[in-house]
Amino acid sequence: MPKIDRQHALKHGHKSLAEFKDGYGIRYTTLQQRSREKFKQLYNIDYSRWGVVIGVDSEARYVTKQYVENFEEAKTHGMKSASKFPMSDASFNRHFTGLNPLAIFAYGDHSRYFGFDVDSKDQAPIHTLKIIRTLIDEGIPEDAIHVSFSGGKGYHVELFTDKHLHIDRWNELGAYVLHKSNLTGQPIEFRPNKGNGHAWKLPLTYHHKTGNFAAYCDLQTLEPFGVLESHDYLLRIQPVGIDDITPIITRAKAMQAEIQRKEADTKASQRKEQQKARQAVVITDARLFRTEDDKINTAHRLLTRGLVEQGTRWRATRELALYLFHIAGNDTETIRAQILEWTEKQIAAGLALTPIDQCAREIDAILEWIPTTDGLYSTVREISVTRAEIDWVTSVSNRYRRDLLWALLLRSKAYARNGTFYTSDRDIQKLLNKPRPMHFAVISKHRQGLVEKGYITADIPKNGYYEGLATTYRLLFEPVEEAEVIDSISFDDGLDGRALLRAIAAKMYEPKQLRAMKLA
Repeated sequence: MPKIDRQHALKHGHKSLAEFKDGYGIRYTTLQQRSREKFKQLYNIDYSRWGVVIGVDSEARYVTKQYVENFEEAKTHGMKSASKFPMSDASFNRHFTGLNPLAIFAYGDHSRYFGFDVDSKDQAPIHTLKIIRTLIDEGIPEDAIHVSFSGGKGYHVELFTDKHLHIDRWNELGAYVLHKSNLTGQPIEFRPNKGNGHAWKLPLTYHHKTGNFAAYCDLQTLEPFGVLESHDYLLRIQPVGIDDITPIITRAKAMQAEIQRKEADTKASQRKEQQKARQAVVITDARLFRTEDDKINTAHRLLTRGLVEQGTRWRATRELALYLFHIAGNDTETIRAQILEWTEKQIAAGLALTPIDQCAREIDAILEWIPTTDGLYSTVREISVTRAEIDWVTSVSNRYRRDLLWALLLRSKAYARNGTFYTSDRDIQKLLNKPRPMHFAVISKHRQGLVEKGYITADIPKNGYYEGLATTYRLLFEPVEEAEVIDSISFDDGLDGRALLRAIAAKMYEPKQLRAMKLA
């Protein structure tokens, strides 16, 4: 490190070295000595705890050191940070040469310095200039704002005061400045931070990885000064009066109170929305859902009277198989024999035209499917739809997918067991039949879209479309517990499922909301 000599004094407009030293109160002739004493004046340093770079090249890293009186005992108990001596003047000397760069902690819970650690990489210069501009706009004199280059990609913006300020107050100021700078959420930290748990890296050293000098910078351009100029800059730093800082903290407190008020309002609004989400409308007379009695009566009619027209043999076969398996409790071998006998009678009566050997193959295919159909004979439950479910359905932007999801929601409420239910495409068409049913190809296309978007799972049986087999569905939606019934609505064959959705939503939402949901 160079010494302060007469040439240096002349450069700064002084006639002699003595005059220069007297003007700045300098007691030492080396930059190390002078800057070390200036650091001590500006920072209230905790000499018993500090950070220091240990190692070289890629192994170099900051470690925390802590002075303890019983050093040997601390090392015996594995205290890796223990130091036999407190931070000393020699520590500052090694810092200036870049041998062991220093990072300091504030002493106690008050500080007479505060810094913004801007580590936004490519955005660091922009963010730094925004902070500087906000500080000036808030009334901090330009000559009280000091910027230094970290040596990596970031910057430090520092303030120094003539009196100590509680660290919490400093952090309130910091949060306020970031808010006013529109930098909240950016990778910018405060030092000392709340809890005083992170050290502040001092300038005027060499970065332990890049080798760049951590210089002070021009406030307007962020252009770094040279080594000598940076040490001279440090000498000229003067603390600002605490009266320049306290008005900003007052505004920061007011802002924080406003933020807390808005957060409280938001939470209250969220609680209201959660309460609304539990509102439900009960659907009465849901005649499109066949009850267990309906299905049993159909099976009895088929067994005693047979088919009434051609073209209904396969569906009737499936109805009989479901009844004989789930209600009568027969095994598949017995069911096969019963249905084959019944089929031969239908062929003899001219109501079935398919050859008996093909009918037998179709019966075998149905019997393979039957054991997976637990739930097709569920008793229809009281059906209620919550606002949360309406929100979920209408979150689908595509109109066809929304209608399909709505139909599946209704079917699940009637027949789902443990979240799983079975529905054929024809069942969906019954719910969406006005002004015209949704085509099978449209159902297939948009069912796949709902699967891909994570709304449902769908297990489609082989040849399900041609044979009218039901698809196994599960809705990926967590139902609302403890729903509050606010109204009821009737639903029968004369009402389309889409109209039912609009009618239920009209009981839960304001007209403006309905228009935004495109349901009005």
